[in-house]
Amino acid sequence: MYGRDLSHPLFIYAPTGTPAPDLPAQGAQNTMSKLEQAIEYFNKVLLLKPDFPETLAGAAEVHKNRSRFDEAIDAGRKAMEIDPENPQIPLLLGDIYGTRKQYENAVPFYRMTLLLNPDSAAAHMRLGQIMHYQCKTAEARNYFRKAIKLEPENVTAKFLNCMMQIPIIYRSTGEIVQSRENYRKALEELCLSIDLTNPATLNGAKELVGYNQPFFLAYQGENDRELQSMYGDLMCRIQAACFPGWVCEQPMPPVKPGEPIRVGILSGFFNHHSNWKIPIKGWVENLGREEFQLYGYYT
Repeated sequence: MYGRDLSHPLFIYAPTGTPAPDLPAQGAQNTMSKLEQAIEYFNKVLLLKPDFPETLAGAAEVHKNRSRFDEAIDAGRKAMEIDPENPQIPLLLGDIYGTRKQYENAVPFYRMTLLLNPDSAAAHMRLGQIMHYQCKTAEARNYFRKAIKLEPENVTAKFLNCMMQIPIIYRSTGEIVQSRENYRKALEELCLSIDLTNPATLNGAKELVGYNQPFFLAYQGENDRELQSMYGDLMCRIQAACFPGWVCEQPMPPVKPGEPIRVGILSGFFNHHSNWKIPIKGWVENLGREEFQLYGYYT
């Protein structure tokens, strides 16, 4: 757990109010059970050797994944006091604060990571994400350029760099035009350069599907069909490479005379969020059952 490659973000920033993706109930129970077993193991080791930084850092990461953030920070800080030259420990502390959305506390730890290891692509990526969230677009792009220069084959860095071309707010209408062109170029380059025959690239790409999207593109008030089609095609290519058995179109059974029309709703928001409150809830409650059959697909 501790000491593994942390080049993949442990958290993806999302707009305020965007919930974290839900795990299926059984999967969540299994995950929590494993985390409880892991922390029990770390606690036993710490009883024998309380000043072992690797164990403290491992315990901090498990506490983070259990959402026990105060305990995670306490263990991480103790690890850093014992091993202040290890760049992985401030990176982990930055991730703990980042997971809590306490970005002002996360930034100093990521910068500390870069002081200890200027070649940390992970720290550059995390800082790029925070700068984007704080509407510091130029700084965000600079951090991602550095991350890609350090790790040219890092599909996570390329993907997030593409998404970060779309600012949250703009100073002028001209900036909107420029951001769309920047996003188009980055997306085209990503589509052309991504090698899904490479197992490592595919493994990194599949983790990104659905976790970070061109969320703010729609707020520009332009026709996004071409750009969204390009993005959607890339996501489909990744999924097809991961699940080739589902590539073929599945035949739909014909609608019998007098049978209600089948309507499928695909969403991750069936009981909360504005997506549920505004369109989906209204469809579910008001579409006539004699005319329509409703099918819900949770993502």
